[in-house]
Amino acid sequence: MPALIQAFHRYGPRLVRRPAIQLDDLVARLSQTAGLRHSLIQAVLRELADAVLHHARRGASLHLPGLGTFRPSIRGDGELRLHFRIAPSLQQSFADRSAFRGTIVNRARIGLSPAGYKALWDADHPDRPLDLSQLPLGSPSTPRPAPGARSLRSDQERSSPRPSS
Repeated sequence: MPALIQAFHRYGPRLVRRPAIQLDDLVARLSQTAGLRHSLIQAVLRELADAVLHHARRGASLHLPGLGTFRPSIRGDGELRLHFRIAPSLQQSFADRSAFRGTIVNRARIGLSPAGYKALWDADHPDRPLDLSQLPLGSPSTPRPAPGARSLRSDQERSSPRPSS
């Protein structure tokens, strides 16, 4: 039986992604807005990756105000990883849909409930209806616990110390 995720991918809102901006285009934009020479901006941007790598290899995070933070880590198998966390202020600014100038396909379906996706799917696939019975607790169509509701853990479990690792 099809799952909700299949219906969301088919009928849900999505961005039409334009081609990636290349370095020369970014340099031109920054040169215009900052009033600096193209060659200077290009040199700084090319060195940025080396600077991130330099600090990450020493175990240091690199915070770029207004942009985000690069943070090194290691997996259990020894694989070194480099993560990027976007600055909350940048994410909040981007999240303003009224300022978005790209194309959103199926914009009218923003906020559509699982029952709405089921209706769309079932209309197109009457022989394979969408199954919503497996939705996890806390999904929009299942009730969430009331604020202050007790968890299934006992008071004794809550008060006993956690084992150290």
